[in-house]
Amino acid sequence: MKTIFNYRKILIFALLCFTVFGTPITESSEFPVDVYVGGTDGRGEMGRVIFWKNGIQTQIGTMQGYVSSVFVSGNDIYIAGSENPYGSSSGNVARLWKNGVPQTLEGYGKFASSVFVSGGDVYVAGNMWGDDGFTDNAILWKNGIIQNLGMGAGRSVFVYGSDVYVAGFTGEDWNNRIAVLWKNGLVQNLGQGQALSVFVYDSDVYIAGLTGNWDNSTAVLWKNGAAQNLGRGQANSVFVDGSDVYVAGFTGNWDNSTAVLWKNGAAQNLGQGQAHSVFVYSGDVYVAGYISRDDGFTDNAILWKNGSPQTLRLPEDGWGEGRTGRATSVFVAPRL
Repeated sequence: MKTIFNYRKILIFALLCFTVFGTPITESSEFPVDVYVGGTDGRGEMGRVIFWKNGIQTQIGTMQGYVSSVFVSGNDIYIAGSENPYGSSSGNVARLWKNGVPQTLEGYGKFASSVFVSGGDVYVAGNMWGDDGFTDNAILWKNGIIQNLGMGAGRSVFVYGSDVYVAGFTGEDWNNRIAVLWKNGLVQNLGQGQALSVFVYDSDVYIAGLTGNWDNSTAVLWKNGAAQNLGRGQANSVFVDGSDVYVAGFTGNWDNSTAVLWKNGAAQNLGQGQAHSVFVYSGDVYVAGYISRDDGFTDNAILWKNGSPQTLRLPEDGWGEGRTGRATSVFVAPRL
């Protein structure tokens, strides 16, 4: 993969490969892809780490854990998240799985929130305990080596050329957090709130996140630092495809939320629940999230393709709460 991460270049490369091997196709022709989804078979941090490839699930964790991000580079599958071997809220350990093999990241890490691979280098954004044991520090790991970005949390990492972008926030208290973007370690304040996802396209920097507090937040999309309010709710993920900007998230609040996909600011409701991740490939739009069941306590892990939901199968033992599940990240790649 080239240093500048460009989904269109992946598509062009795949098309050229088909042509060289004697099967010329056009850009509009169908060709096989693999769809990778990460998630959990519980609510929040109460399930195990689950991974689906083309709808087939694999359990890669044996303890409480959470998947935050999936990235595929060639034949290698990277999953960032956390596990809790101690069974307490203070016992989270940041993890990076490569092809199902876990790696504990350097430092007293709590969460690995995002993974990105570029030029053979593996970047992970997250957070870890500070020296006082109470506050969090935003962290960027490059090939396992730690870089402390300061108090706060890193939520998303994106590499564009030689530049490394990390979106996140500073501050501990929910109501006093400041959304920030670190570029090569230098911080830019975006205002009160949280930055949850970053995507760079043609040198423009797009960030999805929120302003406000836990019960009354506003979904926000920043483009080069300028904010666009999307309405009450939260923007969890952003993806840019040409002139189209896609944002996945939810409207309402955490107790009563509707999964939403915004395309160029126009909202499409996906059902009662939340959308966590969006990925666009060859004109198809994939969204990972969950739909709440009628009992109000359990959820179905969902992958939407062009607005059509697919319920993702959970392990037969149903280790989560009432066999509940959530999908948290999606990545699409040409089949090798």
